[in-house]
Amino acid sequence: MEATRRFEESPCVPWDGNPRLYQSRAAEALIYVGQQVSHLAWITATCETEDCLEPTHLTYRAPLRISYPHGVCIYCGRHAATRDHLLPKPWTGHTARAFIATVPACGTCNSVLSDALTWSITERRAICHQRLRKHFAKTLRVADHTPEQLAQLDLRLRQYVTDGIEKKAEVLRMLAWPDDPNYDARALSHSGIEDPYALGLILLPGSDLDAIVGAVA
Repeated sequence: MEATRRFEESPCVPWDGNPRLYQSRAAEALIYVGQQVSHLAWITATCETEDCLEPTHLTYRAPLRISYPHGVCIYCGRHAATRDHLLPKPWTGHTARAFIATVPACGTCNSVLSDALTWSITERRAICHQRLRKHFAKTLRVADHTPEQLAQLDLRLRQYVTDGIEKKAEVLRMLAWPDDPNYDARALSHSGIEDPYALGLILLPGSDLDAIVGAVA
């Protein structure tokens, strides 16, 4: 999404506060005049005042949002309340963030991916799953119990063990996501990306992900 408006008769309104707060204040200026500005957008001034806050002098651009199902983390299938940039901020800088594609991700997956340097969705998911195994290592070590074994425990201990088993099952579902082998290809196709394999966005089945994860993670 991009919008550019400039009227020479409008005077500049320079921001004289903390430079780190400019993006949020510029977004507020645009929202105040009715612009729909994504929180992922990067705002720049079209006038000679680099940190201008005059709405008619501002342009904004938001990253491409790949057409995955809304609100579903592409890495684990849980609710996605954040967006993951396919390249981390340390490698793109702030301004280039406006041009990096984003995908829906839950806070946990977004956090564990951190600065993983790959734009391949296949590779990012493999790295994410490896790091989730470490993050939930204690949960994954929870022993399974038969109904008969659970019945022998007192109420408090049985509830504790049951909660652990359910949490382990949830983590295993996260690590098995997605169960549809065409999940990524379909989303990329809906986004107008005709050959994601050639771009390296997804890898062909049978790729040596263990070697890739070992090199990137």
